[in-house]
Amino acid sequence: MEGFCAFSLFGKRPVKEEARWAIARKKSSVAVSTCFVFWINYQNRLERLEHETLERLSSAEEATVDIYGYLVEMMFDESVHRPEVRELLLRAQETTDLIERAYFRGIIRNRLEPAFDCFAYYQVRLLNLILPDGTVFLRMHAPDLYGDNVLSYSRLQKIALANRAPARGFQVGKTIGLYRYSFPVFYGSQFLGSAEFGLSTFAFVEQLQKQFPGHYFLLMRREALAPLNKKDLSTHYTESCYSRDFYENRSTGWGQKIREELDPDLAGLLKKRAAGMLANSPSRMAQGKGFALFLGQSGKVYSLSFLPIRGADGAFLGYITAIHENPAAKEIRELYLLFASLLALFFMAAALLLHSFLKTHFQLVEKALFDTLTGALKKSEFASISEIEVARARRYRIPLSVIMFDLDGFKSVNDEQGHLAGDEVLKTLGQAILNSIRKADCFFRWGGDEFLLVLPNTGKEGARKLADKLRKLAGQVEVEQLQGISLSLGIAQLEEGDPDLGTVLKRADEALYRAKKQGKNRVSD
Repeated sequence: MEGFCAFSLFGKRPVKEEARWAIARKKSSVAVSTCFVFWINYQNRLERLEHETLERLSSAEEATVDIYGYLVEMMFDESVHRPEVRELLLRAQETTDLIERAYFRGIIRNRLEPAFDCFAYYQVRLLNLILPDGTVFLRMHAPDLYGDNVLSYSRLQKIALANRAPARGFQVGKTIGLYRYSFPVFYGSQFLGSAEFGLSTFAFVEQLQKQFPGHYFLLMRREALAPLNKKDLSTHYTESCYSRDFYENRSTGWGQKIREELDPDLAGLLKKRAAGMLANSPSRMAQGKGFALFLGQSGKVYSLSFLPIRGADGAFLGYITAIHENPAAKEIRELYLLFASLLALFFMAAALLLHSFLKTHFQLVEKALFDTLTGALKKSEFASISEIEVARARRYRIPLSVIMFDLDGFKSVNDEQGHLAGDEVLKTLGQAILNSIRKADCFFRWGGDEFLLVLPNTGKEGARKLADKLRKLAGQVEVEQLQGISLSLGIAQLEEGDPDLGTVLKRADEALYRAKKQGKNRVSD
């Protein structure tokens, strides 16, 4: 070390005071730098864990919505969609006589009542018949309440009636907020309106707990609860401890029916601590983005997750919040506490060694996993990643798709403008694609100018939209004299009978070949 004169090798010669201070400063600088590196790495691991926790909660929520979607669709077929019910609804709309219309309303209610009573077993609490102009024709749960128009407060029905197509999403009504499913009702070509089913919060949470056990509660934005009068608001909701702009659903205390996965007193303590953390960043909840907090208590670490709730039109309505014990977060914390202790005990030596190790380790990992030119994953990583994604897709019953693509006429770029220009094209395109995909998507360089995207929780239609987006993005790439390139893309989705993702990849490759054969610069499946 330059200027080192603290002692000779055998410790016999004292140093000057200036040299001692210089050594102390260098030691402090190394220690601070090393601690900073570990802190950044610790935060990155927590961010990845936060993303994984939210992704698992999101998958559970999507699976719950789909499960009840299938169930409610069967209920619709067994009730409102029956020909005799639709014929009665048609006749009721054709008459202008209020007494006659009331007569048909009573008959329809009698026809639907046995089925509606059965729906209660599955916690489907609401069945409304809405006319094409938004007027409520019948509320099965409140037969005497009809004739009002829902378009003034129901965004879901605005969409459902305008599109004459199924719609679903969380919707706050005049008495309570429920997850609702709406189906169009036709008699022949005659559009009769929509049938709206409402799922109780209890049922939604019960199914969520089966997918991802934990302590759940519901937070709704103050603006989203505007349709409720003061009495119903105070009956079903209480002001949240996190923010005055949010209300917590009282029915999600779960105490009587849903088995608690967490001691209520502990849950209350964790919520109180989380409220203190959020008080330092009051705008965080208002942004409508998912996030998670990690809280240590009694030797354990818990995650408190906030998953956004959106209406049928995509509007931010509130959060599904969940508390889970998170052993992975505890392991991360314990690991870094141990490292912090070692740094304190072995101030200079440990700091230097660990800093050097981390630098080398990250360089080796990056070199082993990623293509240095495009930033994409190497082909060698496909087998392990595909195995994980296929297992996850089948476990949580979520779609999984791939996009295989290459550059049209890339050989001519290399031949006419040189390999350096070709490398610049690949580098620029690779960076543009990485900036345009989700963190959960896996981007591979398959070889030469051929690339692959593995898209978790994405069906064929979603893959097609992304593929078309990438095709347009490529046309905007500018490299030196070359302006715009074109891509041919093939897409495929994991099917139930596929043994692995290699089979899906083969279909995507065949689709890519068809795109080339059909004239390039296009998407094929």
